[in-house]
Amino acid sequence: MARARPQLELVERLCRSVAIVNDGRLVASGPVEELRRKHASCMLRVEVEGGSEDWWSEVAGVAGAGDREGAGVLLELHEGADDQQVLAAAARAGRVRHFGRAEARLADIFREAISA
Repeated sequence: MARARPQLELVERLCRSVAIVNDGRLVASGPVEELRRKHASCMLRVEVEGGSEDWWSEVAGVAGAGDREGAGVLLELHEGADDQQVLAAAARAGRVRHFGRAEARLADIFREAISA
């Protein structure tokens, strides 16, 4: 995936619509912005000052979803995960500097589509 990531970032900048094929099967398609909106509901960007790097690991249904930006972490909420539980865990870990929905990247959408 390390090699695919820069290519997906380029695709994201150049294309309005995409199709993701896995093992000869179409697993996702449509306008990039529509795919992002659909997947944004399950992505959070959280920045906790003073917290351990994996403070979020105690919350059921939550997984790290990629690169950290500064002190922040990108989290993926699986079905049934509660964003308020994530916020509570963040507050227990330290001072919450940022908590909000994150725009899904094409690399995130690709990873989710081929793992389904």
